[in-house]
Amino acid sequence: MRTENAGLWPLLAGFRFAFSLWVLCAHTYSFAEHPLPVPSVSGAMPVLCFFAISGFSIHHSIATAPAGYLRRRFWRVYPTNFATVSMALAAYLILGPELKSAVGHAGGEVIPPLTWIGSYLLLQTVLPIMVPLLFPAWSLSIEVAYYALAPLLRRASLRLLLTISALSLLGFCGLHLLKGTFLETLVFQKTVFFHALAIFWAFACGWIAYANAHSIRLMLVFAASAPLAVASYPPFFNIEGWFTIMATLVAWFVVVAILFMQPRFDVRRPVATTLNYLGDLGYPLYLSHYPVMFIVASTLLRDQHVKFDGAIYGLCAFVAAIAIYHIIDRPLRRFGRSAATQMQAPLRNSGAATASANM
Repeated sequence: MRTENAGLWPLLAGFRFAFSLWVLCAHTYSFAEHPLPVPSVSGAMPVLCFFAISGFSIHHSIATAPAGYLRRRFWRVYPTNFATVSMALAAYLILGPELKSAVGHAGGEVIPPLTWIGSYLLLQTVLPIMVPLLFPAWSLSIEVAYYALAPLLRRASLRLLLTISALSLLGFCGLHLLKGTFLETLVFQKTVFFHALAIFWAFACGWIAYANAHSIRLMLVFAASAPLAVASYPPFFNIEGWFTIMATLVAWFVVVAILFMQPRFDVRRPVATTLNYLGDLGYPLYLSHYPVMFIVASTLLRDQHVKFDGAIYGLCAFVAAIAIYHIIDRPLRRFGRSAATQMQAPLRNSGAATASANM
């Protein structure tokens, strides 16, 4: 990718926010009598699009500034996760049995201490510590696993990546076969290890697109992966009629086309600033909105029938996300950058080397 194509990044940031909003609206259906409108009640396709955009941006990050790559990822991901888990833990300790349940998700279950520790460490990919209160963290734990693999992916050939992607997609198409078997609880409720294997193809799509701009053949290959995934497991995407299937597939097609074609955009500074801000806000919004909804359902909207309850859930989620972003996420990312700059100063002063500290 040509680094001067600066207009592409605000566009991708806008997509990240839009997909976070899609997931939030979809989850209001688990809590509200009047949920927010959404293209599909399933958040599966937005998450897959997240992974594709993530693969693209992670490849860019490690390719352009390999020094400090893991440090940047830590400061980008962990503070918000720490804040979200702490918020959920506080709600669990304070509300206890009063913590209201969402539709299909028990809110008042007993959560052992080791589960909370594993949630702080984002170990849902490898340990059976999934809890309904922190449900969206399942995808973040997979992201972290992919981040750790990025240095190895840089050494992998295109053929190897395509082979692994094909096997991953095949695994996704077979996930539904585990329903009703002894593995169902482990795969779908307690850990996301198998999901990490089964959706790697989405992350690989963005990773491969970064280094293979304008490859029509590869773009079509990955564009075709989503229809196969949807056809193999329609309930996962909550396909109900032509509108939901078109919205689900179009979202993927548009993201894949942008990642591979990498069109040039002349984005004005105010627009770029706004899109970048929304993209940054999308992360705490995605991660924290679910525990916020549990808290609101257990306090503000407990035993009440409010006409605009879906909007209230959404508004409270935005307030929490904005607070986390401005109080925790952005300041600590800046702290990480400044700490890295201070560590590198002796090297710069001695003329020995320079290293990028971009977050």
